[in-house]
Amino acid sequence: MGTNSKYETREVVRTRIIESTLHLLLDQSPTDLTVRQIAQHAKCHHPDIATYFGGKLGLYKELLPIVAEVIATRGLPPTFAKPSAELVRLVRLTAWFDEQDPSYFRNTSERVIRDALTNIYVQQFNLPIDVAQLLGQRLMALVFTAVLHPGSIGLQEQQFSEHFALEIKIAQLLGKHASAYR
Repeated sequence: MGTNSKYETREVVRTRIIESTLHLLLDQSPTDLTVRQIAQHAKCHHPDIATYFGGKLGLYKELLPIVAEVIATRGLPPTFAKPSAELVRLVRLTAWFDEQDPSYFRNTSERVIRDALTNIYVQQFNLPIDVAQLLGQRLMALVFTAVLHPGSIGLQEQQFSEHFALEIKIAQLLGKHASAYR
């Protein structure tokens, strides 16, 4: 294993588990990733995940805000050819939560993606919060569909950038006329 988590501080092991999981989720779905794989990559014992996080669900709950923050700090890019590995990770993790615990997102404090996108739209386009939330939801729907079910709407890879450009154009137009919505 390389290190022995028995002789390390709790925080060192927790951090390594989080970093390993973030890395592994770039290539694997949350469903397919096992606690043993995480532990092996983190060079710890698999029971450590249950000890420190209460299991896979608890670990993923700690990851979701971190993953959302990675996307939020970047803001909306001027163009967007396809979802990045980080964005795919966020979508898959969010979909996993919705499947595992459908009530999870009923708590508005857990809607970190929506809140991050709302803030981006408010700051980048000077939009009122309610309009920014609607645009964020539209963009989330596009990204979720592009990542999870592109065939369901006949989305071809080159079309994603066109859809994204349209979303940005809508935000720009609404931003120019923001006083009408206040």
